[in-house]
Amino acid sequence: MTMPRGARLAAGSRDGTRAGAAAVELRVAGASFAAIAETLALADAREALMLVERELASHLSDASVEVQRAEASERILTLLTNVWDKANDPEHPEHLPASRIALALVDRHIRLHGLDRPTEIVLHTPTAAELERWVSAVTAAQMPAVVEADVVEGFAGELGR
Repeated sequence: MTMPRGARLAAGSRDGTRAGAAAVELRVAGASFAAIAETLALADAREALMLVERELASHLSDASVEVQRAEASERILTLLTNVWDKANDPEHPEHLPASRIALALVDRHIRLHGLDRPTEIVLHTPTAAELERWVSAVTAAQMPAVVEADVVEGFAGELGR
């Protein structure tokens, strides 16, 4: 006798954690989402995908990501240490292959830590009022203060003679 679709999920536990763990195990073993859905009596492959993603997300935290990143970093550095001497010795017969491997490991290490991200550039678009204030400040700094000269009437009269 087969159980109706969705019945096994509910039978595992109230929140589906046993079914979620089983779905992840099946996926790790190479089962397709359609096969997982069939095995766990889910509605379809999409439901199996969502179950696997929910289960994985429930175990993921910022701390666990950092621990995994640190472990991966150490593994990469260990592998890099193993090929470093060959990669740095141009006379070694395996110099070029070791150099390619070292470069790939360094590249992977850089990507793991996000060092390959493009530089963030923030552009500020000033408002019309900000532009007017800036123009006023620049012009005031560059223009000498205008001093009114005294007008001597007698001088103008002498020119007319």
